[in-house]
Amino acid sequence: MEEKTRQALIRENENLRQEVNDLRLLLEAATGHSDGMESDLLEKINVTVRDSEKKFRLITETIPLPIFISRASDGVILYANMPAGSLLNQSPESLIGRKTTEFYDPDDRLILLDTIARQGRVKGTELKINNGRGTDLWAEFYIEKMAFGEEDCLLVILRDITERRIMEKQLRQSQKMEAIGTLAGGIAHDFNNILAGIMGYAEMASGLSGKNTRIYNYLEEILSGCTRSRDLVRRILTFSQQTEHEFRSVQFRPIIKETVRLLRSSLPATIIIREDIRTNAHVFADPTQIHQVLMNLCTNAKDAMREEGGTLSVELADVRINERFTALYPDIKHGLYACLTVSDTGCGMTADVQKRIFDPFFTTKAVGEGTGLGLSVIHGIVKNHEGAIIVHSKPGKGTIFRVYLPMAREQQPSETMQSQGNTTGSEHILLIDDDLFIIKMAKRLLLSLGYKVTAAMDTTEARNIFRSDPTAYDLIITDMTMPKMTGDKLASKLLKIRPDIPIILCTGDDIAIRKEDILKTGVKALLTKPFSLKEIAITIRDVLN
Repeated sequence: MEEKTRQALIRENENLRQEVNDLRLLLEAATGHSDGMESDLLEKINVTVRDSEKKFRLITETIPLPIFISRASDGVILYANMPAGSLLNQSPESLIGRKTTEFYDPDDRLILLDTIARQGRVKGTELKINNGRGTDLWAEFYIEKMAFGEEDCLLVILRDITERRIMEKQLRQSQKMEAIGTLAGGIAHDFNNILAGIMGYAEMASGLSGKNTRIYNYLEEILSGCTRSRDLVRRILTFSQQTEHEFRSVQFRPIIKETVRLLRSSLPATIIIREDIRTNAHVFADPTQIHQVLMNLCTNAKDAMREEGGTLSVELADVRINERFTALYPDIKHGLYACLTVSDTGCGMTADVQKRIFDPFFTTKAVGEGTGLGLSVIHGIVKNHEGAIIVHSKPGKGTIFRVYLPMAREQQPSETMQSQGNTTGSEHILLIDDDLFIIKMAKRLLLSLGYKVTAAMDTTEARNIFRSDPTAYDLIITDMTMPKMTGDKLASKLLKIRPDIPIILCTGDDIAIRKEDILKTGVKALLTKPFSLKEIAITIRDVLN
């Protein structure tokens, strides 16, 4: 379409130039004749020029693309149509006499002139332009040489491709995040296996050492580090993979307590944490994502007070949202909510920064210190939980974030750690994992709980062992990610041999696994690596009982 339009405009201009030249020749031929005849010829010239100018403007003003005519020698604009004015946030008349380099880089003009010198025209070159409002746009340039009056000029037709550029950038970012998700999923399995071994051996060593000893305290610190590492892997997986999450009734208080405990060790002495929890509220939520929200807000508060120090406050209270509140914040419905408040006494934010803090990739931190993704992800999590997040801040006066999450209708206890009573046993367990480190650790851990253990490091070996005497085993514990066959498929084959055998599936990447789908295969429980001694002990008794 652009090519046809450009050619039509060039032809019309050429016709105009030819008509004017013909009339000038007639005028020259009439030299020496009567003044009346000369006046008649001049009037014909004027009429023809006016008619041709009308045709020229009709064409250029009808075309919905920005069109310029600029002098070839210095880039001064001699003509601009209405779309050109709209693109640059100017009236077409105000553009006349200004240089094109006011709207794009002078070096880019040299590139365009070089292309014209070599190829005779410019076709589809993409350059950045400024629209006069401080916003960079992208446009495709189509340029032809032409005569305008008696001057050598350039006919410039632009096509705004800013939206396409934005979409391409979003696609590249999406592909990048997909690649990160794939990489993170691959790393998670191996890393969680290592953590599981460290955690298992540390717990067993802790049980052998007396409490309140130096060794016991060191081991507790190791276990704390393992827990934080496990949570870090889960947050990376949650961020990098677009998956469905497990929503359930969750008590907010333990999440805050755990997060604050983890934060204390990383805060400088100049920052004080103030904790005020005034409710035992339950929310219907994904606990990992709620932990992510709280950790991100607290980390941002810490960064805001890095230079001068201050107070980081974490509060939780019950609030009832009424119609007056929903009138101000229409995204949230009225009802009973848990209100999490994270505030600091740091540097604060300007109104302009506050407007952009939830935009992806926006950050006020130095290069290498922030990605600009934290608050945008947090905003998405809160919205996904049908809540709202509100910020109040002034430069030098600190910042307050309030997160509103709807209360759970039924405040049920967490599924985790429901079992009570004895967590040991004497049953025979078939343990399957392709990692020798895990096999050694898990076998010793299970033996310490009183169980008899047979171990296999290969799915084929495991099938043969089980097939040889299916009734010899009371429980099977198998890893998910293994060569030759995944754990869920192995479980299906073992259940065909003995349908009533209880199976626990272990995984180092539970974000990518739908628990509901796994349980449909006949597996009784899903255990996430790295698991603690208490977790595996309770899970085993739950399944066996």
